[in-house]
Amino acid sequence: MIFRLVLVAFVLLVASFVGAKADVYQDFKRGQAAAQKGLSDETLAIFNQVIASGKLTGTWLAYAHFYRGQAHRREGEFDKAISDFKVAEGLAPDLAALYLEEGLARQGQERYADAVRAFDRAATLTPDDPVVFYSRCVAKSWLEDEKGLVADCEKAIALRADFAPALTLLGRHYEDARDCDKAQSYYSRALEAEPGNSEAKEGLAFLEELRKPGVIEGCK
Repeated sequence: MIFRLVLVAFVLLVASFVGAKADVYQDFKRGQAAAQKGLSDETLAIFNQVIASGKLTGTWLAYAHFYRGQAHRREGEFDKAISDFKVAEGLAPDLAALYLEEGLARQGQERYADAVRAFDRAATLTPDDPVVFYSRCVAKSWLEDEKGLVADCEKAIALRADFAPALTLLGRHYEDARDCDKAQSYYSRALEAEPGNSEAKEGLAFLEELRKPGVIEGCK
């Protein structure tokens, strides 16, 4: 009889533990869905609870910190985001999206050299992702690394020919250099890819002004 009672108690304990684990995984999935919808407040609330529960380990815990860090980054809480990304990196060092997000957070901190290093790691892990190369292109633009900027944005366009943000950034780069023909080419391609691209429209209008006779520092 005592053995039966002990056995029943053990079974109930295991069932309770399994149920608790199942609950935390359900919460994780809800948090993941909120993150994918860009609902930062909901994402933070769920993953704060999930992480505090102590019931996740390994890759699951890495992703929990990743999603929470992403939400912090979207909210402009860059230090908190970096803290979460570092924990995730220790648990899952080959999580490529982690380094893209870290780079974006570093850009938010205006630490552009650190952003480039994070994007370098992302590019190594996902060499076919145009977003990574475009993001590194942006960081290099802040560092005034013109060759690096052009190389990365061109790489993004090679991977996705209609990637309007990279086309627009190259248009602006050549506009600043007063290479109006190249600038017009990239702005026009950006508009073909994204007809409502206001920056490309403004760039093309400005190029017309630069081409007028007598304009100081006009087109080369």
